[in-house]
Amino acid sequence: MLSIILSRRDIKEYDQMIHLYSEEKGKMELYARGVKKIISKNTAHLEPFSVVLVDIAHGKEINYITRVQNVDYMPAIRKDLHKSMCAYYVVSLLDILLQSDEYDRRLFHGLYSWLMYVETVEHISLIYVDAFVIFLLYCLGFAISESSTLPASYYSTIILMESAQWSEIKELSHTDYIRFHSYIIGFLRYHTEKSCTDWTKTCIV
Repeated sequence: MLSIILSRRDIKEYDQMIHLYSEEKGKMELYARGVKKIISKNTAHLEPFSVVLVDIAHGKEINYITRVQNVDYMPAIRKDLHKSMCAYYVVSLLDILLQSDEYDRRLFHGLYSWLMYVETVEHISLIYVDAFVIFLLYCLGFAISESSTLPASYYSTIILMESAQWSEIKELSHTDYIRFHSYIIGFLRYHTEKSCTDWTKTCIV
C-alpha cells in the first residue's frame, strides 16, 4: 500500500506507533514492532515524509506493519534544513487535522506532488507551505477561493494553489507575503478550530 509517513512515536522500549497517509485508505495508525532495534530493517523507512510501500497485518485491536519498502526517502529535502522543516510542518499539520480512515486520493497525490516539487527545486520559500495549506483546506471543504472575505488581488494565486499547480506559483514581495500569510493562517485557525502553529515562526532557519 503506497503511503506517506506523517509521524512516529515511541510505544514501549522498541516499538512505535506510526501515522501515515495512504493512497487507498487515507490516514492510518499502525503499530510497528521492534522498529527501534538496531537490527530492524524498517527503521530508516519510517521517518516523516518518506514515501513507502507498507504491508499490514490485521490484529484484534490494532493493525500492524509487517514490511516496509522504500519508494522515495526525499534525500534532497533531508539535506536542506529549511526544506526539511517545511516538509515536517506539512505532514505534522495533516496528522493534526485528519482523522483515522479519512480518505481523499486527491489529497494523497497533492501531498506527494508537493514533496516531489520541494525535493527537486533548488530553493523553497514559505509561500509554498501557504500553498499546501490552501490546497489542504480545499480538500477538506474549506475553499478559500469561495470566501467572501478574500481580497480580489489574491484570487488568481489562490486558484493556482487549490489546484496544486506548484510550479506556477510566483513569489510575493515581503510586504505582500506578510499580508497574504496573515490571511491564510487566520483562515486556517478559524475554519479548523485548531490553534495551528504559525509556520513562519517554526520553519525559519
